[in-house]
Amino acid sequence: MQVPQHVILDVEHANWRTEAILNHALFHHYVQYADILDASLRDIFDKKVLQLLLSSLSEEQVLEQVKAALQQLWTQREPLTQGNVARIMGISASHLKQYPQVCLFIKRERENEFVRRVEHAV
Repeated sequence: MQVPQHVILDVEHANWRTEAILNHALFHHYVQYADILDASLRDIFDKKVLQLLLSSLSEEQVLEQVKAALQQLWTQREPLTQGNVARIMGISASHLKQYPQVCLFIKRERENEFVRRVEHAV
């Protein structure tokens, strides 16, 4: 059974105690997520182990995760910062800085957000 992409993103980017449950991420989705990462369930709930698993991702894969995190920030009307993006992704902000194209993308999105706010205010 294939898991809908939004469920995987809920598992990956949500606070698993609250948001993922509210967004219909069920136990079997966590099992499938662990299978995708070739990890155990215990590993995906251990922040240090999860960071190691995610550190092997390519810049393109991280960029896709960042885009999903940005969507979540916009939905929750939270500020678009590297710290907030990293928090949603479950990694440290310093880990994000290892991906220069990702950092540039976040910077551009912050600038675009600023322009939208100015235009909306005018």
